Amino acid sequence: DGMQDLIEALLQLSRVATQAGTPSDVDLSSIAVDALEEFSVAVQRSEGHVSVSGLPRVNADPRQMRQLLVNLISNALKFHRPDAPPAVRVYGRRLDDGTCELCVEDDGVGFDMQYAGRLFQPFSRLHSRKDFPGTGMGLAICQKIVERHGGTIAARGSTGRGALFRVVLPGVKRGAVETAVPRGALN
Repeated sequence: DGMQDLIEALLQLSRVATQAGTPSDVDLSSIAVDALEEFSVAVQRSEGHVSVSGLPRVNADPRQMRQLLVNLISNALKFHRPDAPPAVRVYGRRLDDGTCELCVEDDGVGFDMQYAGRLFQPFSRLHSRKDFPGTGMGLAICQKIVERHGGTIAARGSTGRGALFRVVLPGVKRGAVETAVPRGALN
């Protein structure tokens, strides 16, 4: 039921801030592989393909990273061209400044870049509800998760030629654990 889905999506959006877990060292690859289990039926049914490669480790809330990946992969699969099975690539790398890049790229219906700014607004839809069901909240939730983690999310696309969502998140600080000084140890 559409109203129930919308209420659930709004609750998810509000929970990003209120139910945030403690950030920890998260292996995005294993989270992506785990998230893909949710889509195994959809992928088989569409004869699509999702590849995961080179995802870095980040300092993040693991539950929210899973939600981020689920939403981005779900969109990439949903917005495929009617005449072609979806091909989705999930990949990333550690950048020179220590931050981490996560990309979800598809070859689906894409979007017109002039509407890119609307993609992350709650309830905003660039495609008709009858062609592509959903609440229009998935990317708003993604943006809120990414911003909560001190990162950025951006989208590139063109109509009929797919889309690329690029997330940049703080990486795991190397050696941060060893250098931590217990509170009160210095006075």
